[in-house]
Amino acid sequence: MNKYLSLVFFLLLPLGDYFLPESFKIAENMRPIFIFAIMGLGLNIITGLTGMLHLGIAAFMAIGAYTYAILTCDIYPFQVGFWLGSIFACIAGFAVGALLAIPTTRLRGDYLAIVTLGFGEIVQDTLRNLESITKGTQGINPLPSPFILGYTFNA
Repeated sequence: MNKYLSLVFFLLLPLGDYFLPESFKIAENMRPIFIFAIMGLGLNIITGLTGMLHLGIAAFMAIGAYTYAILTCDIYPFQVGFWLGSIFACIAGFAVGALLAIPTTRLRGDYLAIVTLGFGEIVQDTLRNLESITKGTQGINPLPSPFILGYTFNA
């Protein structure tokens, strides 16, 4: 019962901005909290449940984030929307993870850690140096806000 109550609390937390004074707004702080929570859950699945040390998990997040940004930002011709962009970002992260898993399925221990660390660095350098696509160190912005049932969550 306690976990369901906390789930309801966290789902209704962004709605508190309508009732709180301007100095207590918390919805803008929720986005990085949820991003890091998702990364923590992914790291828990990879490292905690399997026992393998995977040091390149941020690379998969970057691939998904840039896929979402390219598919939804106004400066690119795609503009598929929030939900379809999120689905394609998950598919892109899964596809790259599957491609990385093909040659590394037999690696264990330090060897897997070194390969995944190298993969993370390669992705970071590649995204930074593709200035014509990813805008280099500036990044792609502004991104569209998510929406549910016609309501746009502005951040």
